[in-house]
Amino acid sequence: MNPGIKFVRLEPNSQEFELHVTVATELASFTTQMYVSNAIISRLGDGLENLIERRSVFDFEIGRFGPEYAGGALRLRFNGIGSRYYITANVQSSYADFGKYLVASDANLYFETELMSIDQFIVELRAFSNMHCDEANLMR
Repeated sequence: MNPGIKFVRLEPNSQEFELHVTVATELASFTTQMYVSNAIISRLGDGLENLIERRSVFDFEIGRFGPEYAGGALRLRFNGIGSRYYITANVQSSYADFGKYLVASDANLYFETELMSIDQFIVELRAFSNMHCDEANLMR
């Protein structure tokens, strides 16, 4: 597997859409889906641009965690140290009945990347949020 994050829009030409997110490391991957707007994806691109300027930490959440929201969720932490960026992704599926309980699968995944990959991801996020493409990738 190639470590990274992959966004795929399932409803082309829509301001609000179902987003499939796959986060992968060299040994594991997790895919979830949630409903988002182009504005949220645009804010992720803005935040990453600020991260590059400040070389610090950037946290971003798409969807909501917890059974009261029922949908999938993604929490990302980008930590710039030197020329490397360390990414922590907490990913959660939609909630479903499981016997007497309401449960969701979740995973914490970790990978690192470099400035060039973050720059390319920002370009792809801009095209994605402007509906010029239906996929954006951050790869190592």
